[in-house]
Amino acid sequence: MYNGLTLNQVHKNLKRFGFNEIKQQKSRPPIILFFEQFKSPLVLILIFACLLSVFLGETIEAYAILAILFLNAFIGFAQEYRAENAIEALQKITAPQARVIRDGKKIMIPATHVVPEDLLLLEQGEIIAADGKIKSFSRLQVNEAILTGESFPVDKTDNVFMGTIVTAGTAAVEVTATGMQTELGKIAHMITTAQTTTTPLIIQLNRVSKILLFLCVAIVGAVAFIGYLQSRPLVELFVFSISLGVAAVPEGLPAIVTVALAIGVQRLAKQNALIRKLPSVETLGSVTTICTDKTGTLTTGLMQVRQLWTKDEYQLLLCCQLLRFRFR
Repeated sequence: MYNGLTLNQVHKNLKRFGFNEIKQQKSRPPIILFFEQFKSPLVLILIFACLLSVFLGETIEAYAILAILFLNAFIGFAQEYRAENAIEALQKITAPQARVIRDGKKIMIPATHVVPEDLLLLEQGEIIAADGKIKSFSRLQVNEAILTGESFPVDKTDNVFMGTIVTAGTAAVEVTATGMQTELGKIAHMITTAQTTTTPLIIQLNRVSKILLFLCVAIVGAVAFIGYLQSRPLVELFVFSISLGVAAVPEGLPAIVTVALAIGVQRLAKQNALIRKLPSVETLGSVTTICTDKTGTLTTGLMQVRQLWTKDEYQLLLCCQLLRFRFR
């Protein structure tokens, strides 16, 4: 017979380990996410070109550049904002309540108040509220697809993990980890602290941007110097040089890249894939080998009939009836 923790022990453990919850890292304000879309060298060149176009009175060209800039920014912002909130999906799959034994009594408490050394009581259909070591069990089976990707329940005799689901049997479990110290919490931590790496596409675009910037400055400087040697008016020389610099900027390049990547992102979104950075689509497209488990990861674990060959219509109907009976 288990007595569980006393109220005093619960308060001590709660003060020491904190609440049993998946903490969301402080997200960046949406306005910061939006303005971060304007950091690349090519975008900075376009902003400079837009300002020069306004200065020269080329309003149509300035509006076109602005449209390209904001299209690129809004698409990138939308994808990053969705990814910033991805951790909420992990918070939603945790248990809302838990049954524990405290002071020798079975009680129902909010799952956030479960503490290490608590004694969890598990039954079929329940979401496990914390990581724990099994003290006693009866035909316990747990679906651990959230952690392993395996769609079939597994027999458990040693440990259970937060967020997994009891599919059969009962158990008494001593809690060993709560909140961010659980396996699910470690996954959440990896998501929120993942380092942003520079993709091959970004490297190439930055390189092109720097080359274009250097060439623009060099050409404008050369034209200005030649015009100065020819004793041309300084105002005319300045306007001509700036116009040449603006014309040399490929305003359509960011738009083409953004639209192409956005199409890839939308196609992936239809397959429930979340892309944090648009250029990641290009990196994913360069993958040649993927090592992964199959059932529950690449497949749904459900058998489906694709084609049937029969001698006549009667046999076809018979096969359909058998299949309906077998897989219903």
